[in-house]
Amino acid sequence: VEVSTAFHRDGRARRMHHLLYVPDLETAATLNRRLGRSGNLTEDGRPTLAMDASDLLETTLESGDGAYLVPAHVWTPWVGVLSATAGFDSIEACYGDLADHIFAVETGLSADPPMNWRVSLLDRFRSVSYSDAHAPSRLGREATELATELDYFAIRHALQTGDGLKGTVELFPEEGRYHLSGHKRCGVRLEPAEARQAHLRCPVCGKRLTMGVLQRVEDLA
Repeated sequence: VEVSTAFHRDGRARRMHHLLYVPDLETAATLNRRLGRSGNLTEDGRPTLAMDASDLLETTLESGDGAYLVPAHVWTPWVGVLSATAGFDSIEACYGDLADHIFAVETGLSADPPMNWRVSLLDRFRSVSYSDAHAPSRLGREATELATELDYFAIRHALQTGDGLKGTVELFPEEGRYHLSGHKRCGVRLEPAEARQAHLRCPVCGKRLTMGVLQRVEDLA
């Protein structure tokens, strides 16, 4: 399942998406009971939880053996763990002492594995990619290729070790909504160098630009 967390840390509002995996319905029921204390799990297909990301990881791990968490579309502005707007500068800074239990990160539509590879802080993580389930036309738009048995723990082992993980199927990241920095209302899209020259301000109206994925990757690289 995908969930959103909304919390404050270091004087900033944080909002980010995470993918949670459990091996069986019993573990899922345990996780649901615990997460239900922090939000309404029935109001949306991606419920928003009023809890810190590090607490979400701890709750997921404690729900049962084999449970794990993958940060979703890590670069996406406003909801990515590594976004400039609401995220952190590293996976460790976000998830704290339990960050060692994270072994894979999702690229998101506006990024691809070569962009992840530019950032040495992500060297230990496997890159995965998935598609939204918001509309039938989006299913299979991106995917992760595996050479494993059709078994939960076999797939988990592949993501954890790389053994059996063949790669990802990616849409061109340039097609992603947030690949470049920009201002939607004014129709402005700027390459990283142009955005820096403009001091991340819209050249039309002067409001702050949303930092795109490409610029954020370059900054952390």
